[in-house]
Amino acid sequence: MNSTGTEDVFFCSTNADIQRALSAIVGKMNRVGSLNRFALGQEKINGQHYTVNAVSIDGEAFVTEASTYDTVPIEQAGLLT
Repeated sequence: MNSTGTEDVFFCSTNADIQRALSAIVGKMNRVGSLNRFALGQEKINGQHYTVNAVSIDGEAFVTEASTYDTVPIEQAGLLT
């Protein structure tokens, strides 16, 4: 699996939503020019999120960025039409 950022993110509430999201993702050429053969699903977590970005050079890891953010629900955001 390879893609970038938040490409093709959908918030699904029903099985029909999931099927529509899969149909929109699988078989599509993504932003990096690769054919999407799979889709990744995960549970939405409410509340504060933490992200840590790091790189590894010669087996040694270096943290390049750490941040925190809160999610705010926006009506109709990310829904399939």
